[in-house]
Amino acid sequence: MNEEEVKVTMIGSAYVGKTSLILRFINNEFSSETDVTIHIGCYAKNLELGEPVKVNIFDTAGTERFQSLAPIYFRGSHAVLFVYDICSEDSFNQLAKIWVPQLANVCDLEKMPVFIVGNKTDQLEENNISGKISKVSPGQVTDLATKIRAIQFETSAKTGHNVNKLFVESSRKALEYKKTIDLNKNTNSLMLNSYRSSSCC
Repeated sequence: MNEEEVKVTMIGSAYVGKTSLILRFINNEFSSETDVTIHIGCYAKNLELGEPVKVNIFDTAGTERFQSLAPIYFRGSHAVLFVYDICSEDSFNQLAKIWVPQLANVCDLEKMPVFIVGNKTDQLEENNISGKISKVSPGQVTDLATKIRAIQFETSAKTGHNVNKLFVESSRKALEYKKTIDLNKNTNSLMLNSYRSSSCC
């Protein structure tokens, strides 16, 4: 049996923890000194999702100068994870105002599996203890998720909370989406071949 491959793309502003989430999933490790991604990184992990699947995870840069190049790397994605810092309203607003519209220009958000991921729940817990409150309200997240038909997750790369669950679920959805695309391509190809045969003299 040939191994399926899927592409899962991480999108979000700098310092929201995209790379840290990936490294927690791939290597089960965390460092508070992870370098900011300045271009794009690609990581891979093999999963068993009822069949062997190679998951290619693309880690996109969240810096302003990368924004014009971002759509190039979004193409061909089978699932997208929009990541924001759960304690940073600015990082969430950038998802809605910058990253979602950019992705919508090159991908079909009504069909592609999309996830909205509030990372750094460990900081939220620390803030609650110290009397501080999260700057991103659940209502804001739910409104955006409803608008783009996204699945919501809250994670912590530091503690590992929900990280494996997020990547397994997004990889499973990516595989389902890829199979739908492949089926449509095969169906269209068969229809075209049938039309050519019937048109032959």
